[in-house]
Amino acid sequence: MKIAIDIREIFGPRAGKGEYTFRILKGLLRLDQENKYFLYSKKHTQTKRQNVRLRAINLPGLIWHLTVWLDLKLRVRPDVYLSPTSYIVPALGVKNSVIIVPDLVSFLFPGEHNKKAVWLERMFLKAALKKSERIITISRATKHDLLARFELSEKKVAKVYLGVHSRFREIKREDSRLIKIRKKYNLPEKFILFVGVLSPRKNLVRLLRAYHKMTLRDFGLVIVGRKGWYYQNIFYEVRKLGLEDRVCFLDYLREEDLPFVYNLASVFVFPSLYEGFGFPPLEAMACGTPVIASRASSLPEVVGKAGLLVDPKKVSEISEAMKRILTNKGLRDKLIRLGFLQAKKFSWNKTVRETLRIMQSLKP
Repeated sequence: MKIAIDIREIFGPRAGKGEYTFRILKGLLRLDQENKYFLYSKKHTQTKRQNVRLRAINLPGLIWHLTVWLDLKLRVRPDVYLSPTSYIVPALGVKNSVIIVPDLVSFLFPGEHNKKAVWLERMFLKAALKKSERIITISRATKHDLLARFELSEKKVAKVYLGVHSRFREIKREDSRLIKIRKKYNLPEKFILFVGVLSPRKNLVRLLRAYHKMTLRDFGLVIVGRKGWYYQNIFYEVRKLGLEDRVCFLDYLREEDLPFVYNLASVFVFPSLYEGFGFPPLEAMACGTPVIASRASSLPEVVGKAGLLVDPKKVSEISEAMKRILTNKGLRDKLIRLGFLQAKKFSWNKTVRETLRIMQSLKP
């Protein structure tokens, strides 16, 4: 088979879409030596694999997509086209397209998302769903949302969970690298952690209010993530509550440093209003950090019974959950133990095998 894939998101700092595109691609190339892969990007990269062909097209937006679409139709003619991050090429029509729909943010939270992304998804998703041969969602919640909003056959939609990288693991307290990371980022001795893009959907304003409401003053709050869209209210809230000396903002961290920050945290809190999957709670559990997460969208699937689930719109509930974990050693130890077990259920190897099986089912 000839399999073509859009791999643009693997370059540069990788957030959710970039991370799963990278992991799926890496897993496919490791697992599959038989099929031929045609990879489309904007940047050139080297490969020694005999079954891989790369094409770097350094063109803007829609022109890039049109160029790829013509190349697929007229030259490559793949048996499958896998599109993990964009709906434009599948919407134009390519034989045996398989699209990955991570979430429906543009439809459910359009006012809290990048305007260009909202416009593009609303413009092209419906046609892509109709013309694609198979659709992959990364959670049961997203599959449910998709089937409820669009006229689709359930048989056409497959739920394939994502995985957690092996670098996210428990690090022994005597490991000297923990001290180095604490000094490198000037982390408090004891702290509550959040990881994610700074945007309204992540619900950070309520997290700040819950933190301010909590009476345990010896715990700092560390927020890790790059600035997204409409992030200004987060910093306004910090000033309004007088938390400048207690809240530490870190930008995008090097991927090798992040597991150490998880390990140093006393509790991980993820009060997001909506997630297609939610990597950070899974990463935290794999590192042995107790988790508090929203009782919303896909997060109960990821966290299961291994964390405290809260109503993301109730500040008092978030605050009380943090206090419970920080003051109850028995509860904390239980959540850590259950978290390790829950994290083991999510494997990139399983994700890759299920994705490959779906593509191979379209074999002529």
